Amino acid sequence: MAKKEKSMLEGERVIPENVPLNPDLISEMLIDIAVNKDSDVWVCHDKPFPAVLEWVEYDPEEARLVFITKGGRLNDFGIEIGPVMAKYLVKAREADVYLIADDKIQDYIKVPLVLPASVH
Repeated sequence: MAKKEKSMLEGERVIPENVPLNPDLISEMLIDIAVNKDSDVWVCHDKPFPAVLEWVEYDPEEARLVFITKGGRLNDFGIEIGPVMAKYLVKAREADVYLIADDKIQDYIKVPLVLPASVH
């Protein structure tokens, strides 16, 4: 069964089953990203990802951050990355990801943060 996803520009669209795309993360959970001047990246979220998180991809040309889960499923952050954060994300190589619920860290994983080959 195909999934329905809403887009502000296109209205409701149907994502075929064969496309490995989950709904934007901001529509599924509370999630935030922090990056410091040393390009350390922290991601905090309040619900588990739909599958095990394997890596994060940042595309500076698209200003998109996509979380890749087991099986190659794409989980777009859902918010365009601004230029201040972008200048540090292009130098990052990993992200610390925390599941926080009931005011406690419930789970943690460190995953690679990769950029398209054209950026390197």
